[in-house]
Amino acid sequence: MQREIESLNSTVDSVAEIVDFSINELKSLLDKRRESLYESLFRIKESKTKVLKEQMQLIANEKHKVEVECKSYQQSNIQSKLLGAQINNLNEKLDCLRSLFEPRENSFINYEYKFNDVIDQIESSVKHFGRFKVSSTYPPLCVLDMKNKGQTVSANLSICFQIQTVDYYGQKRTEGGDPVSILITDPYGRQQSLVSPHQINDLNNGTYVCRFIPNLGKLILFIKKLLPHF
Repeated sequence: MQREIESLNSTVDSVAEIVDFSINELKSLLDKRRESLYESLFRIKESKTKVLKEQMQLIANEKHKVEVECKSYQQSNIQSKLLGAQINNLNEKLDCLRSLFEPRENSFINYEYKFNDVIDQIESSVKHFGRFKVSSTYPPLCVLDMKNKGQTVSANLSICFQIQTVDYYGQKRTEGGDPVSILITDPYGRQQSLVSPHQINDLNNGTYVCRFIPNLGKLILFIKKLLPHF
């Protein structure tokens, strides 16, 4: 009994590590989403900044053109009859330049995360994330059905047997998931081990099927141990 308590303590420690690992996987998903949002935010910033910088360069170019033209007016002898037309032309260019000072982009960026029901969905999903699997299987009452039991069989020929798990009260179990192991011993004491899930098929209804190929030569099969190893 004490040994089982010690095993239980060890199992709890191992399962706790798996719980931590699973939660870290959730955190990893959130971290990836955060990085994705940051990337989108910086792309928006770059796009807006590019438009504003291009507009600033355009303003600088137009301003330079006006300054050059004003200098040319100052250095040339303009006839009085053309002066009015030149001034009107210059005023139009100045008006156009003033219109360029209105930003074509803005600094508005808003982040929303409650515009849909995703948070509620996540909360509901997290509540159902992970579960603990326990078993009421009582190994001494488990039944092994084997057609070849007690008969001589040949090596390298497949034989099949089935295990029915039973609980402490003698009731057949209807759920799978037990970590079943089987130890087969021949008359000479040589042993072969079979372990689920690789060599034992869990039918998920309390029954387990195993196809076994003896590799010990002709032998009389004895099932020495059937143990759901918790």
